[in-house]
Amino acid sequence: MKHQAIITVDAGTTFCKTLVWDSNGAILARAQRMNQPIYPRPGWAEQTPQLWWDNTRYTIRAALQQAISKMGDLQICSIGLTSCRDIVIPIDHHGQPLGNAILWMDTRAINEAEEIAAQLDAASVHRKTGMVIGPTFPACKILWLKKHQPGQLENCAYFLQPRDYVFFRLTGELLTDYSMASRTMMLDQKTCTWWDAMFDLLGIKTSQFPELCPALSFRPLQPEVSRQLGLPPDTPVILGGGDRQCEALGAMVSEKRAMDSTGTATNISLAGPAAGTTLHPKVVRSIHVVPDHLLMEVTINTSGLAMEYFRELFRGDENYFKQIAAQVAGVPPGSNGLIMLPFFMGARSIRWNPRATGALFGLTFVHKDKEIIRALMEGIAFEEKAALKLFREIGFAPHEIRAIGGGSQSEIWNQIKADVTGMRVVTLNVSDSASFGAMALAAAAIGMAPEPETAVRRLSKIKKEYVADPRNTGRYDEIFQLYNDLYAANENMFARLEKIKQVFWD
Repeated sequence: MKHQAIITVDAGTTFCKTLVWDSNGAILARAQRMNQPIYPRPGWAEQTPQLWWDNTRYTIRAALQQAISKMGDLQICSIGLTSCRDIVIPIDHHGQPLGNAILWMDTRAINEAEEIAAQLDAASVHRKTGMVIGPTFPACKILWLKKHQPGQLENCAYFLQPRDYVFFRLTGELLTDYSMASRTMMLDQKTCTWWDAMFDLLGIKTSQFPELCPALSFRPLQPEVSRQLGLPPDTPVILGGGDRQCEALGAMVSEKRAMDSTGTATNISLAGPAAGTTLHPKVVRSIHVVPDHLLMEVTINTSGLAMEYFRELFRGDENYFKQIAAQVAGVPPGSNGLIMLPFFMGARSIRWNPRATGALFGLTFVHKDKEIIRALMEGIAFEEKAALKLFREIGFAPHEIRAIGGGSQSEIWNQIKADVTGMRVVTLNVSDSASFGAMALAAAAIGMAPEPETAVRRLSKIKKEYVADPRNTGRYDEIFQLYNDLYAANENMFARLEKIKQVFWD
């Protein structure tokens, strides 16, 4: 008898991950391959779209082979998808990318964001689309392309995001779901239709975007692709949703249960019913993959990416953070008088300053790599504390933080976050929450579960709990004030620094 299984693909910023799940939600196999971003100049971040597709095929074949070796015959019931968001991939009428994808953390479209704010009014854009105007979002990136690479727009048949592109290559169909579409800054969230005013400003057509569909929509695998992957041609490919929305589903995020997803970036989120959710001018509101729910999001642009930067700077190998963990834990709160602003590619979060940069304050000969790493962990935790404060201002009452993603594997970082916020932090039995959420959607789409939330509730369990130490929390409250004052003192200097940097790149 064949064992039933589901494949999930997470086309991320840094890695493409494929997992094979059994019908009880256990991971049978996993494979991943690096999606190495390209940084052509400061503030720019790109990716070759073909790499997402090449790595999708490679990891599916590798994970499937592992699972078959372990379990014998498998019946792959469906393929679930998720990916990073806020990305532009223009393709031509033959389905070929017209250039590199512009990644979510890319800040080149600062001027275009300001132009959109001037023409459509920032508050109106926020009310209509849920997005806080900034260079992160595809609308701003498309306007940049129009000005600087007009040939791409002239030949563009469709604008896709990574999940849309992978779905297209797997099925031959052009679809997107509401969770991904809501991140474009081009969707009217109230009507779940494209916002004509934004399209008119950009000078593009709604027909250049995929058909809008629910996350549970699916299409069959193309015959040629099925042969390449060793799967039946009628295997349903479930559309799925954005990585953060899938993570929020997998972590069971609610109005009282916050998510801290730390991978390339850190995302702090709370979820609630669409009806009656209050907007805050500095908080992004996305459409959730859970029907009739919204996800309130605050993002810290570069957390895991900054950790990797310092690992390379200190010439550490892949075990560097495990080797230094005990030393970091031994550094007292406040990193021996060192404070870091963790804005290496601009500040989103509550700051919304794309010109912000990283900064180390208090650096002396006493400080070594252990203090610098801890200062980075603390700086990101301070941003998390600030985000939670905003959520409380709009009526949420979080009492627990669910830590997921690669960052959740660091016990000292989890404890720092608990101490800084004064809240309980828990980790889950499945750290790959985006893939877990995609699996739950895929199971529900084919009738293996009555609804995605049912599958998640049945399978998700708390792995470990971190409780705040009141003494450390009191100490961090004092440092947090200095941290905020440090940012405020430098806020106007980032624009001056930007002008100096432009001399070297223009």
